[in-house]
Amino acid sequence: MKRRTTIGLLVAVFLSAACTPELTAPPGTEPGDVGSTEVQDADAEGVSDVDVQADDVEVAEDAQDVEEPPDLSWWTYEAGESYFGETGYIEFVAGDIPVVISASHGGYLEPDEVAERTSGVMVRDAFTQELTREMGDAFYELTGKRPHLIINLLARTHLDANRNIDEAAQGDPIAEAAWEEYHQFIEEAEAFSTQAFGRALYLDIHGHGHEEQRVELGYLLNGASLRQDDDVLNSDDTIDSTSIRTLFRDNEAEMTFVELLRGPKSYGAMLEARGFPSVPSASQPAPEPDWAFFSGGYNTRRWGSRDGSDMSGIQIEGNQDARFDPATRLDFAYALVESSLEYLREHFGIVVE
Repeated sequence: MKRRTTIGLLVAVFLSAACTPELTAPPGTEPGDVGSTEVQDADAEGVSDVDVQADDVEVAEDAQDVEEPPDLSWWTYEAGESYFGETGYIEFVAGDIPVVISASHGGYLEPDEVAERTSGVMVRDAFTQELTREMGDAFYELTGKRPHLIINLLARTHLDANRNIDEAAQGDPIAEAAWEEYHQFIEEAEAFSTQAFGRALYLDIHGHGHEEQRVELGYLLNGASLRQDDDVLNSDDTIDSTSIRTLFRDNEAEMTFVELLRGPKSYGAMLEARGFPSVPSASQPAPEPDWAFFSGGYNTRRWGSRDGSDMSGIQIEGNQDARFDPATRLDFAYALVESSLEYLREHFGIVVE
């Protein structure tokens, strides 16, 4: 049975003893500056007071044996503050809940000191940086808590943070350093989240330009895999190849993998209940054979739980209808946050309030 944890005052206690590092702003920008509003779009990946409840505590006749809180004295970030690596091109907005959100392809900066890439996909995933920031604000408005945000401020012409370093930076030393900073911030956010809460949810935010106007959810299963029958999808080989491997193993006494992937309590079903058609979901278990579909890229493979980590991940590919209009995008941000909160409660046993 999953432990149910309520995030409350202890988070503030963990963070109150931490000192805040000196902030450095990106060259030529202010924190939060997103630069040009040029509309572009691209495919993100070329692969079609923790309050412990009574049943969690063993009580002796004369003492209450409660688990010691983890030592988080190494965590030197303040929730809601922006931090930058030495290059100034990667922004980290620190959080205080076990949700890590990254935006690889929404950057605008094209500095002369960073060479342009000469191969690979170059086009921006339009408005994904804005969507990521709106999600951070929505989490705070709904809960008073903040997720961790990792944002690549460089245009994709100069750095693709959702590829291995060779393809991402193509030999430019500054781009390579920025790539390292991007993934270092994710690693630190993962370490904080899993140490403080035992597990974490990772969301990698992208945008697709496909004709079919649905949110595409990447678990490292392509369209052909999703169209297989339930017996195949429920097999250990399939489960262990996905970015939610650990999450399912924590829940397998309560549901099948197919139920977690596309059942009534799947992430896709939660998004659809809030007005954003998604695949996979209960209503659309798999993409149709003639649909383009992105199953998850480098970040989802590296930072999801395919290899057994305690942070499970989903690549979120927002369709253009959900992103291009500012009012709809804000609704989409809230739908993603509300779905994530429900998903944390249902499958991680974590209540954020």
